[in-house]
Amino acid sequence: GFSQQKKTDEPNPMKGVKTQTELDYLYEEKFGDFKEFLTKKTVNKYDSNGDMVKTSHYDSYGKLKRKGIPKYDSDGNKVERSYYDSEGKLEKKYNYKYDSNGNKVEESQKIILYRKLDWNSIYKYDSNGNMVELSYYDSDGSLSRKSIAKYDSNGNKVEGSYYDSVESLKWKTIMKYDSDGNMVKNSQYDSEGSLEWAFVYKYDSNGYL
Repeated sequence: GFSQQKKTDEPNPMKGVKTQTELDYLYEEKFGDFKEFLTKKTVNKYDSNGDMVKTSHYDSYGKLKRKGIPKYDSDGNKVERSYYDSEGKLEKKYNYKYDSNGNKVEESQKIILYRKLDWNSIYKYDSNGNMVELSYYDSDGSLSRKSIAKYDSNGNKVEGSYYDSVESLKWKTIMKYDSDGNMVKNSQYDSEGSLEWAFVYKYDSNGYL
């Protein structure tokens, strides 16, 4: 897409919602009859701005498994997310950093049990706010993998290259679009440039796939 706005510049669809409950069911067939079983429940709570302030995960018996508490900066960007176990002990924490346009430029995870950084990812953007590079680093700071993206003048992603820890190309994807911006072909090539697979998309006059 084009240059990103700060989160506070965009309307929050959850504004006005206080609590949201999600129920996951498993359906099983026995002798022609279907029975449903609750597998988990998630309860999300929001503040007056529509930002999630707590998420709680329960098992099928209604017992709390873990909860997550996020924190936001003055622009409404999530800067921290902490997870606690059923006894309230901190398990792991995610931290996020943003640039002046509200683009996420860094994300890291820390496992509290081992008191060390588990992984870190660095994001880079072009002048239009398109993410052009994403690098993952291990706890010792060494590169784990990296991806590089290219875009056309309309902001459509046209190429994605994926590299390993020594920055050797693993595979590449090429995307093509029609004049309306609909993707018409998505192809993947191996490190030698040989086609591995390709998907072709067709649309009707209304732009539906």
